[in-house]
Amino acid sequence: TDSHDSLNLTSKTIVEKAFGNISEYNLSNPEKDFKTGATMTITSENFDLVPYMCEYAHDVYKTQAVKFVAYIPLNGSLAELAPSLEQLAVSLSQINEMRQKYDPSVFYIQRGGTMGAQGLSDEKISGLCPAGESLYAVKSMKDGSPVTPCIYIPQIAVGHVLDGGIV
Repeated sequence: TDSHDSLNLTSKTIVEKAFGNISEYNLSNPEKDFKTGATMTITSENFDLVPYMCEYAHDVYKTQAVKFVAYIPLNGSLAELAPSLEQLAVSLSQINEMRQKYDPSVFYIQRGGTMGAQGLSDEKISGLCPAGESLYAVKSMKDGSPVTPCIYIPQIAVGHVLDGGIV
């Protein structure tokens, strides 16, 4: 969308080249099969383009997975690009439709925790982590504030460092 550059995201050309290089590598080395995944950011401009984004990730990037995250404006960022709850509902509906279209063993479609709890069962909501299944926040040892742009909930500890290792 028009906002891609203003969000300081990696340029489309670089991303396409990287995925293209990996695809070429996989064709030349079928025994290795380097797996890839793409993260797509849902904004107020593209919330209704999930089918297109899935098709693009699958057919152009030739990736085996896509994860959708909602744009969350941080300090000084573009608040107007944050999707509304209604827009997220459209995106989530389209994600569910795409999950019916694609075999998850070939192309896995994931919704990140920033997409919210809409449409989830009570069981899934009770265990929902806003960072999703694969993101986490790092807490500063100095003042306890988060040092990553993930959602941070001070009362929830995901672990700590002990003797140089993560516990």
